[in-house]
Amino acid sequence: MMAKGGASAVPSDDDGSLPAAKARPLGRLDRWLDLMAVRTDGEDMHLEYFDTADTTSPVHTERIGLERELVGASPETRWTLFLGATERRATLEAEAREEVACRESVGRPHSEHTTAEESAADVARYRRIGSCTRLLRALFETDVALDEARAARLLDWADADERGWWVYPVPRDWVESWVERFVAREPVSMSLAGRIRQSGHHVLGQYWSLLADKGERLLAAAGPLPDVPVAPGEAWADRALEIVAAADEPVREAWTALLVHCRGATGGKPSAKWTATAAALV
Repeated sequence: MMAKGGASAVPSDDDGSLPAAKARPLGRLDRWLDLMAVRTDGEDMHLEYFDTADTTSPVHTERIGLERELVGASPETRWTLFLGATERRATLEAEAREEVACRESVGRPHSEHTTAEESAADVARYRRIGSCTRLLRALFETDVALDEARAARLLDWADADERGWWVYPVPRDWVESWVERFVAREPVSMSLAGRIRQSGHHVLGQYWSLLADKGERLLAAAGPLPDVPVAPGEAWADRALEIVAAADEPVREAWTALLVHCRGATGGKPSAKWTATAAALV
């Protein structure tokens, strides 16, 4: 199995274990990548002509079957494969950058004076990277098993990517589609709503001319903030906003009055008048 890691940030479940339910699909993913690294007749190194490959080739037949198996897996397994593909792509890209730097350090441009063995290794690596791209695109057209922690990690991965509005190698709005579908299925916490809202503002700030509608979609998915003087982001603030959002009108008004009063507190010790007013509101 390919070593994990790499310079690029990738989402992770961070559970420190690899049970059989995850090991088997990741093993199948690695087998598929090994097959995809092999060029058959009719293909170029970047897989642009993958669909015109020799369909009678046993290699091509097996990898097509494996690809269908991976994309057709359960939503939970697709999430595992998504993590695996992003992780492996990050590792491969880090290896490619290291190889380029190594050759340039001894005065050998990356595109020149490579040995036949180096050239073959480069092609295999780039085909694996392209294959991770291919699988990620296919996975984003399906659905995965998201929970709140996974949705937040997905947004962290998308927002941290510095290579452009496509969140290479997939269009940024595909990430939003996964989040939108998750939000549509069940209510989300104020904490996740705040994270979605933050990502929406990030998109609008970074890529306004290209992705204005995508940022607005995220803001819509996050839902409106309760009209109270509390900014989300800290545990107590998120909890207060959740209580206010879920309360009926009289309770919401009472909480709002209390929070407005708390916002007016100044100095290191509350005055007797301020304390009396607060006690009445409580």
